Amino acid sequence: MRTKIILLGHSNGGPTMSFYQAVAENGISYCQGSNKLVECDNDRTELPPADGIIFMDAHPGNGINAVRSINPAVTNDAAVLDKIRTAQINPALDPFNSENSYNPNGPSMYSEEFGSMMFLTVRSFLSTRAIRSNDSMDKIDWCSSNNSTPCALPRVSMPILVAAMGTHYFVRDSEIFYEMAASKDKDFIVIEGATHGGTPCKECEQYPGQYSNTVKNLFDYMRDWIHERY
Repeated sequence: MRTKIILLGHSNGGPTMSFYQAVAENGISYCQGSNKLVECDNDRTELPPADGIIFMDAHPGNGINAVRSINPAVTNDAAVLDKIRTAQINPALDPFNSENSYNPNGPSMYSEEFGSMMFLTVRSFLSTRAIRSNDSMDKIDWCSSNNSTPCALPRVSMPILVAAMGTHYFVRDSEIFYEMAASKDKDFIVIEGATHGGTPCKECEQYPGQYSNTVKNLFDYMRDWIHERY
């Protein structure tokens, strides 16, 4: 009997595992195209597809999370940036510092050394931490980035389990994953009282120990889901 492979995508594992499966099922054409901020290389061929994926409080993607972290209520951007740059930012790493080749009047030509600060190059930033969007909530171009769970799931056919943690803020994202997934066999649950890591949210309890069984509930359900299918 062939060994079954079940991927577990927790948090950032969501876009990672769904990307892998989408490429494995559809080939490199999935992660290439003029719409992509960065296309994948041609060396991702013949990936063995998994037999299923469990999304444990997975998030939609690094770029999507970044877009949603922008506060549209802020109207004094220049003042905020000036304060941040003078009080909190290392000038040697500031992309708005003219000494780092910033040009306020045109394209800024940063050096390769400066462009690789914080372990990121321009290419790696665009490939994993950027996405096109006209609105931070419902006008996101899901497939402009390959780091995008909502883009991958419509191209995934294997069974999936979407498990949201009830006290974290990825519950609606988990609902979106379930709604968008092409899998005919898909399941959605919410673990009441669970934090992002599945552990009990003690400050959410109305009495001591109310959510002490969150980890057991999560893994028992995952176990039963796997046994029913494989």
